[in-house]
Amino acid sequence: MRVATRRGRARLLGPDGAPIGDEIRDIDGDGATRMVRRLEHVAGWRQVLALDNPGSTLAGAVSVSLVAAVPGRRPDPDAPALLAREGCYRLEYARRDGAWVAPQIHVRLRNRRGKRLYCVLLNLSGNYRIHARLFPGDFVDPGEIAWAVRGGPIRVGLPRSAPLVPGGRSRDWLKLLVAEEQFGASAFAMPPLGEDVTAARDVNGLDGLLDRLGRRAVHREMDEAEPGRAYDWAALVLPIETVIPG
Repeated sequence: MRVATRRGRARLLGPDGAPIGDEIRDIDGDGATRMVRRLEHVAGWRQVLALDNPGSTLAGAVSVSLVAAVPGRRPDPDAPALLAREGCYRLEYARRDGAWVAPQIHVRLRNRRGKRLYCVLLNLSGNYRIHARLFPGDFVDPGEIAWAVRGGPIRVGLPRSAPLVPGGRSRDWLKLLVAEEQFGASAFAMPPLGEDVTAARDVNGLDGLLDRLGRRAVHREMDEAEPGRAYDWAALVLPIETVIPG
């Protein structure tokens, strides 16, 4: 990541040189503060994406599968999962009645262990937003299945501001957090890049290990050296690329 400046304006560029967010003016004045906030936002987002617990006994305890949605039908627990290519799931728009239609999927969580586990599914989008609306948090019993958005179809599309033209594409990352104890998803929430990140405390008063790790990543909070109650947890990331063919 680097900052490119020209004639009092600045733009944040990714490792590939692609611009991140819009241009900031008055970089020698108030714009400098906005750029610092933007750098902190991207750094926090990347920390959440990279958050992991190597050596966890819960690695592989809960699987996440993407299943193609069939209009008008509830998801089948035994439906075949979509396959990733080189570690990434590729979804394509379809052309119908002269218009581009975004793909729809179901997301299936399956507990493969002999104890119930608490799960949260984060959606990290290409505009550096993080939310848990797909699966905000719940216990999944041993051997049971849980569906994101209660089994409803999930539209995976380009940002509303992006033109729907052949070659258009967007990236999303689904990050599953699994733990032995309940934790809050609010600590990981971030608005799109350019909007202010507001500190959040879980409405249930949860203050365990993952709650504090989330606040440290997103809000740069200074906290106790031992972050909350200790319990085992694991993480899994599914990269998704959505494209308009052509």
